[in-house]
Amino acid sequence: MKKLSKNPSAVSFIVSAGFGMTETCGGCIFVPVDIFTTKPAREFLDLGRPVIGCEMRIVDPVDGTTPRADGESGELQVRGPMVFVCYYKNPEATSSSFIEGGWYHTGDVGIIEGGSMHLIGRIKDTVIIHGVTYSIPELETHLQTLEGVTHSFLAATPYRIPGQETEGFVIFYSPSFDLDGADTPITHRALRDIYVKMITQPPQMIVPIPVKQMEKTTLGKLSRSRLLILLQKGGLAKHIARADELLSEARGASFVAPSTKTEKYPQPRRQRSTDEYQSLKA
Repeated sequence: MKKLSKNPSAVSFIVSAGFGMTETCGGCIFVPVDIFTTKPAREFLDLGRPVIGCEMRIVDPVDGTTPRADGESGELQVRGPMVFVCYYKNPEATSSSFIEGGWYHTGDVGIIEGGSMHLIGRIKDTVIIHGVTYSIPELETHLQTLEGVTHSFLAATPYRIPGQETEGFVIFYSPSFDLDGADTPITHRALRDIYVKMITQPPQMIVPIPVKQMEKTTLGKLSRSRLLILLQKGGLAKHIARADELLSEARGASFVAPSTKTEKYPQPRRQRSTDEYQSLKA
């Protein structure tokens, strides 16, 4: 794509946005192509309109049936002859994926505005903490901007520690420098600070992992589920121990020793007498 963007006239085809899934047998929503212009029709890219025979709608993601008004976000559902019939030998998955009328749950969050569909994210890419819904990709995007984090090697995974009432996040990341380097505690603390500003509470844990252990899928994405399984099976115990050390080092680095007499020997608060309170009241 980088080569194509440098010299788009060198190819004889047109690159256009669209939407499709394995379950829809490929693309089923496309942006109409105008071969006579190279200027975008809108400021923000949309994914277009359904092909002939395909229908799409946006509904309330909670009940899965109540249609959303034009411009309101919700779950994208599609139906038509291009939508598959069932999952092979998996009736439970098939039953949970379809609702009355043949509508298929895509699991995607989108907006239909003026007949065109805009994709926002995945329903599973959100987590509710103390009644507030947070976007996982948004959190990851903010944390990825931090210097010291290897690009595209950070994953935020919802996780509930046994005994806790609500979920939190575990942050997995690969430092761009040696794990034992002097900058690692600073990066570790900075990740925690950014997280707290966004979520208003500390993460369950932050785990630094070498790049070689952060395996990606065939689509080039980090597998959050795999990382979580490694965590639960104890495969990251060494890295968790290192994370605790880093947090202690970061706290030590931010400690400033008392220098003045007042700081070294703080005076106990003196109880005010009844006469003083009466004077203040007057």
